[in-house]
Amino acid sequence: MDWGDEYPHNSFDLHCLLNSFPGDLEFKQIFSDIDEKIEQNARSIEHCIKEIQSEVNKQCPDVQLRTTTDCFEWLNNYNSSKSPSIPHGDLIKFLKILRDLLKNEQNQEEMVLNLLWDLSCQSSVSFPSTVSGASFHFLSRTSLHSVEDHSSMDVKSVWDDIRLHLRRFLVNKLQSHNEINNSQQKILLKNQCIQQLLFLYPESEVTSKYQSIQNKLLTKKKKK
Repeated sequence: MDWGDEYPHNSFDLHCLLNSFPGDLEFKQIFSDIDEKIEQNARSIEHCIKEIQSEVNKQCPDVQLRTTTDCFEWLNNYNSSKSPSIPHGDLIKFLKILRDLLKNEQNQEEMVLNLLWDLSCQSSVSFPSTVSGASFHFLSRTSLHSVEDHSSMDVKSVWDDIRLHLRRFLVNKLQSHNEINNSQQKILLKNQCIQQLLFLYPESEVTSKYQSIQNKLLTKKKKK
């Protein structure tokens, strides 16, 4: 079968198709932007961990976190503890440190998001994404469901404050992504924001919120 008869060669169409792909310089710029973002995230995580170490050392005199490893080991002790009970006071202090950091310091949202994500991946700390979820839990033998009900509600209250602050930050970021001219950067930003929102909230809520944002943007364009 002669493929040429069914799909006749058209040099103009082929030329347009080739021109539609990014060139070497565009690809280099995209990868350079990604590398820069990775380096910024690494610096942000390091800075945020140092802030947490400082606050924990102040508020918990019996705990001295001198290195990043100390910080992760301190958090990971919840997972490896043989006791069925959880040191609830330490957890509340940690969450309040994050909440106060977001409330009192500017531009800390990315650092906190990166830290929470890192804790989830490296320390097996599972953060609740559902509205009805009353407490944190760990992916092994222990669970914060073992604490008293009012204590669980305290944890949920502080966690809700944290994720509400982060949700506002991410929604604002998502709403402003159309101001970026580079289409590849737009896609990367949108995917990152949605991924982070899914880390904080259930998929149904994220989908609904994203559709609402898209509808508002569409309405705004129609009015222009």
